[in-house]
Amino acid sequence: MRPFHVDQWQPFAITSAVVFLCTFVVKDILIRKLKDRCESLTSAETKYTSYLGQSGLSVQMLNFQQQLEASRIEILRASHGPDRDYSSLILQNVIAAQQVKNDLAATFKGLSDLIDVLPCASPKFSPTLK
Repeated sequence: MRPFHVDQWQPFAITSAVVFLCTFVVKDILIRKLKDRCESLTSAETKYTSYLGQSGLSVQMLNFQQQLEASRIEILRASHGPDRDYSSLILQNVIAAQQVKNDLAATFKGLSDLIDVLPCASPKFSPTLK
């Protein structure tokens, strides 16, 4: 049997120290990534709640505007008959449609920003409404 030498255990001690250090570093990195992911999800949830409320209000306003416009058209038909010039009404409707389109594009951009905040959100969306 060979005699016990301290030099025999030195490689094991160094290896153990390296493994301990690597474990500590990896643990610290994982904790940081977890905190970042948690903050990202919290931010995404806040944005989602905000956009959900905004979109609900937008839909309600759009429905109200449509009902108001339909009532106004019925009143115009009843008061002026079929020979009325509807060019100003058409212009107003075109402007309203452009506003709705712009609101939709803004909502789409907000939603794509929300999707980008989520973890593993690799696809980039861009509004196709032009």
